[in-house]
Amino acid sequence: MNRAMAESTGRGAPAASPGPAPRPLPLGARCDAWAARVLPWCVATCALSLTGGLVLALVAAPQDFLHGDAYRIVFAHAPASASSVALYVALVASAMAVVALSGELPAMMARAIAPVGALMAFLSLWTGAMGARAMRGLWLEWDARNLAEGVMLTVCITATALYMLLDAPRRADRAAAWLVLASVPVLALPVVLDRLWRVGPAPHAGVAPPPPADASVVWALALMHLAFLTWSLASVLHRLRTVLIERALGAAAVRDAAPSGRG
Repeated sequence: MNRAMAESTGRGAPAASPGPAPRPLPLGARCDAWAARVLPWCVATCALSLTGGLVLALVAAPQDFLHGDAYRIVFAHAPASASSVALYVALVASAMAVVALSGELPAMMARAIAPVGALMAFLSLWTGAMGARAMRGLWLEWDARNLAEGVMLTVCITATALYMLLDAPRRADRAAAWLVLASVPVLALPVVLDRLWRVGPAPHAGVAPPPPADASVVWALALMHLAFLTWSLASVLHRLRTVLIERALGAAAVRDAAPSGRG
């Protein structure tokens, strides 16, 4: 009788509410909370600085004395190049932490940085090609800077592919970390060769120097650099939160499957 009452009570009781959404792993809980606080400020700063930078670059900045309006592509090329270098340095630092400390948080940071670094390196090469075509008639000059950007683009794309293709997260993290660290001497080689090649007299000796840059040009470049850097930081923080949730879901799935595995 008691059993029947219990069954009837169970039928009449409301369905149990679903459990709370999976939270990030304890290791990244503080990082997730910090990212949630910083992310809106990065987006707002990017929007304001991008608006001001575009107005100064396209309206207030004067024409170049040699290339006219074609030089304005530099307001996108220079910030993209600076952002790609900053992201690559952060990726190398995360890779060093993964190899030396076997930490999970640096590995998740590397996963968040690699796709954003690939995008910035691609933007640097693309805008550089557009500027070279408009000002010198060449689609791309494979000098040390472009070679370095090409190496960074290849490394970031390959690391992202390793994260996607390898099933074991720790194996993928270490493989991508070693790839990034191995790219450092490859990236330094074109820079060293370019420095050695340029030893000697200045190529523009005897030519009148260009006039000093207008203040609007300087401010436009500063604002565009700030916009690209804050957008990159916002993108990395957004991807980091996504990676934290993915790791939490994976850990929860392993815990749920553990009892059935014992049975």
